[in-house]
Formats: sequence, structure tokens, C-alpha cells
Amino acid sequence: NILQPITSLPDHVFTDVAEWTYMQENWIVCADANYGLYLVRPADYSSRKYSFIPGDPSAIHGSQFNSLYIDKRGNLWIASNMGINKITKEQNLYNIVPITESGTVNYQHTKSGNVYSFFEFENSIWISKRFVSTLEYDTTFQLKKHYFSLYPLSSTHSTANGFAYYFYKDKDDLYISTDSGLVC
Repeated sequence: NILQPITSLPDHVFTDVAEWTYMQENWIVCADANYGLYLVRPADYSSRKYSFIPGDPSAIHGSQFNSLYIDKRGNLWIASNMGINKITKEQNLYNIVPITESGTVNYQHTKSGNVYSFFEFENSIWISKRFVSTLEYDTTFQLKKHYFSLYPLSSTHSTANGFAYYFYKDKDDLYISTDSGLVC
């Protein structure tokens, strides 16, 4: 096979890609670093673009899109600079979850930083805010733990090389890639 560009997509930086079933159709989902989200139909590579529309509460929120995650119910979660966007599998329904740091009032982007990645593991939701912290929530988005550093693990002390990038599950183990390597 020879790799060729999908010409229905612009020449942008795509930070993540996933396969997703939405409205009973299979799609390739592409997170564009600075411009939104693209749904690509695998059969003919036609695409639809979704982006932030000021004042539209049903529009995707954010201007920087970092990663995608499909949960066990088939919902799509999109990590962005404005929090996490959740798109329900069978509806054109967006649910925006602003992610704030402990002690931060409402959503203050300059204090909180971008959401970089998202992952479900057992009864926890893990969120990476690179260069800020890693957050562990329960499934109702109640904060369980707030880590300033993963390597070494600490909820009180920050190190310059302990921030999470991505999460991976293998059997009963959670792996987290960090600036210093892989932690388990």
C-alpha cells in the first residue's frame, strides 16, 4: 500500500484520529489542532467539518483540539482548550464539560491550561492537562485526585518532567506516557 493524502481534508495538523459510529454510520474522526473536528466517510473520503461557532451552545467548543476518546457506550470525547466536548453516539447532542484546577473558580483558561487527553479506566476518568497537572475523576466528574507530578507520583509537588501525555490500558494495568517515560 502507498500512503496518499485524503484530499477532502485540508493540509492541517491532525492531532488524533479514531473510528467512530455516529448516527448509525461509520466515520473516521480527525481532530484538527487548530480548526475543529472532521468526520470522514471511509467509503468515499468525503468529509464534514465541525468547529466552534460563537454564541451557539450546540457547537463544539474550543480552538485547539488535542485528542479523541470513544467510551464504552460509543460516545465521543474531544479534549480541547475549552474543556472536554462529549458527543452522544446517537444524537446530535453536545455536552461541554469545563475542566478546572482545584481552587480555580469557573473556567479560567490561562490558569487551567488545555485538556490534552482523556481516558476511562475502571471507575475513573483520567484527564491530562500537560504542563499543569493530571486529574482523576469519578464517572460523575467529581474530582478524586489531582496530581502535579506522575514521575514521581505526587499530589503536592510539581516536577518539570512528570506530566501525562496519553493513557493506555492493558488487561488490569493503566499505562501513562510522561515526559520522563512510561509509568504504570
